[in-house]
Amino acid sequence: MNWIDAIHHVVTHSDHVTVDEAALERYATDFTPISLDHWMKACPFAYHPLPQREDEVARWFLSDAMAFCFWGYPAKWTTEYQGEKIDGWWGLLAAVQRALESGVPFTDGKYLANLTSKDGGILFAGTPQIPLFEERIAALRQIGKILTDNYDGCVHNFLATSPRDATRLTLALADTFPTFNDISHYKGKTIPFYKKAQLLVHDLSVGFGDTPYGAITGVDDLIGEADYKIPWQLHKLGILKYDEELSRIIASRTTLPADSTAEIEIRAGMLWAIHLIVEKLQERGIQTNAMTIDGILWVQSQKKTARDEPYHLTLTTDY
Repeated sequence: MNWIDAIHHVVTHSDHVTVDEAALERYATDFTPISLDHWMKACPFAYHPLPQREDEVARWFLSDAMAFCFWGYPAKWTTEYQGEKIDGWWGLLAAVQRALESGVPFTDGKYLANLTSKDGGILFAGTPQIPLFEERIAALRQIGKILTDNYDGCVHNFLATSPRDATRLTLALADTFPTFNDISHYKGKTIPFYKKAQLLVHDLSVGFGDTPYGAITGVDDLIGEADYKIPWQLHKLGILKYDEELSRIIASRTTLPADSTAEIEIRAGMLWAIHLIVEKLQERGIQTNAMTIDGILWVQSQKKTARDEPYHLTLTTDY
């Protein structure tokens, strides 16, 4: 069973989530190509690449490994960088840049292998405490140990021995580093999501495409990064529909357990909707892929109003 077949299995057996094909058709018909080959172009602060390419690759690897669970209610984790308050994913990138600028050797696996909660408190400084703080420290420590034991503490040594095909590289990340092994089990089938691993593969292909680290084939085979913001955006567009029970849970901001039936169905529904959008756009002659549409929807989801409904809340290190 390939990835999209596994996602389709969830969609065809879903109890709580459906894809509204009429709304999806309207979205595809009204779609205007956006000059956005990578979501990083929307970064709200001045991003400074590290002078050494291998360090910059490691920075992306580790940042993407931490790309999970930025929501908080009633207060969302917010950090400060250069006098600006920044939250969510952008806040994480700002926090990493702040740490690097202050001399923290964040890209060194040997440093990460011995990371302390005190070190993490400095790295993730903000208000309130970042969600799943201890889990983040444990994940970074585990990555550091794997890198130290097998790759001389260097991310680029792992990548130098990894496949150059997008799907195979995603699987290599999941097999080597447990924090990237994002799978669920649904009605007798294993469902591979690999949100953070696909994010990293795409980031490498776009950000380092002119180097061996980004020379990755088969990016069009990736299926998208199932999180909580893009399903919210698709629901806002009327493309994802939730039944009454699930709608009530989300509206009340009740935490939805990780790997619960409804949580898996939300993530799979999002990926299937993106798959169909790509198909319909290609029928119109617009050449795109799931990762590009994923990025466009994610950037659109950053535009919030006071009237917006909540997104689903799940405590997980997968997204």
